[in-house]
Amino acid sequence: FDEEKINSLGFQNYNKVPFFDFKLRAKLWVIKIIEWTCFLVSKRFVFLSSYTKRRFQDFFPFKKSKLNVIPGGVDLETFKPGVTGLSQNECRKRLGVSKDTKMFLTVRRLESRMGLQNLVDACYLVNKRNPKLLFYLAIVGAGSLKNVLHDQIEKYGMGEKIKLAGRVSDLDIAYYYGATDLFVLPTLAIEGFGLATVEALASGIPVLGTPVGGTTEILRNIDPKLLFEDSSPESMAKLLQDFLENSEPI
Repeated sequence: FDEEKINSLGFQNYNKVPFFDFKLRAKLWVIKIIEWTCFLVSKRFVFLSSYTKRRFQDFFPFKKSKLNVIPGGVDLETFKPGVTGLSQNECRKRLGVSKDTKMFLTVRRLESRMGLQNLVDACYLVNKRNPKLLFYLAIVGAGSLKNVLHDQIEKYGMGEKIKLAGRVSDLDIAYYYGATDLFVLPTLAIEGFGLATVEALASGIPVLGTPVGGTTEILRNIDPKLLFEDSSPESMAKLLQDFLENSEPI
């Protein structure tokens, strides 16, 4: 829980830490000392995205010229279309997903800044507006929100359309990519790069993502229409419904 607080707050919002939360304040200061030490002794800085570079420049008042952006990449032998040797329907059969259903996938830690609660809300809105649309969302990952998400899915009666798949091995995740029609990245904050986005694209899967952090840099260069208008459930529901009704985001 403290790790999630730290990720969400960052030092730019240090003043938002409750005054009596001495434990969290102490952890933040330890991180700050480590980061400043690394900053002072380093000659060159490498960032995965322009977003992380900007955050760094906002945080550290002393500027250095050797700040380089080298975007992340993926192993194209691991993430590529057909890597399992099975067809999409065969991958779906392995996962118990109907071939007549459009499958959505997200691979995320189950923490609040990942936006998974909003994604579940969005799926509920899509289903409510057009119950005839057939879709299935697999949420791969583990984290502190597991029970919260489970209860949310049950409250909406979406148990047959949304599955918490838990932690999946590197070997088995290939079957999820092989079965999927659309990858969704619903991040709310602090998406430094978005490696899952690139992995999905390398696997031949279209991606829709929120306009947060590094995701914007990746998807905007491909097609700005792949970005949700914002990170709200309403914005996500709109494009997800477009995808289901038109076979592609519009």
